[in-house]
Amino acid sequence: MRAFIVEDNSVQRKYLKTLLCDQNVRVVGEAATGEDAVRQIARLQPEVVFLDIALPESSGMEVGWKIDTNIHKIFVTGDHHHALKAFELGSLDYLLKPVSPERLEITLKRLRKIIKQTHQKLILNLKSSTIALDIQQILFIEKMPILKKVTFHTLDGECSISGTLNEYEARLKNQGFARTHNSFIVNVNKIKRLLPSGDKSYIIKLHHTAKEVPLSRKYAPMLKPLLY
Repeated sequence: MRAFIVEDNSVQRKYLKTLLCDQNVRVVGEAATGEDAVRQIARLQPEVVFLDIALPESSGMEVGWKIDTNIHKIFVTGDHHHALKAFELGSLDYLLKPVSPERLEITLKRLRKIIKQTHQKLILNLKSSTIALDIQQILFIEKMPILKKVTFHTLDGECSISGTLNEYEARLKNQGFARTHNSFIVNVNKIKRLLPSGDKSYIIKLHHTAKEVPLSRKYAPMLKPLLY
């Protein structure tokens, strides 16, 4: 498991890192401010972020809103008054300082179970090989013009395969994917924002890529409720 710690107190940061390492969690990065945290998390893409709430420049809550929704968030703070807001933001847990090893172990057991469930694979049969594609690595799927093929745009590159968009829409409909256009399916968790492009249609900006995906007026009413 890859974790990131956001904590402005160096002693608390070191203590939490030690607890996580004792639980076989790999800490891939640390930050003492909100702005630095957002930059590093976007680059490192950890599976979970442990967030203090009181931070210089911006609060832990603000950091939580800015990072990829696919990254699990756990708040670690000395103040219990923010618990409701934390869970409204989608926090997996809310730990009060000082965190005990026993309490952290309970949280990590739950987290590992969730990560195991979400790391599902999509089996793709290519001409010369078969690959198991991690579903959450997929950014969007595009129908190829004329050819009866689709292209998977992923965090690691592109992969084209025979098939139809309707086929993969059916296979992924309960995995956080949605149709946005006659030629596109998008991983909803990778959507950064929608830009109006006229006639009740939009351009979708995604995390991790400069490529854009259209959202047609036909599919906009079905997609937009999934973002809130």
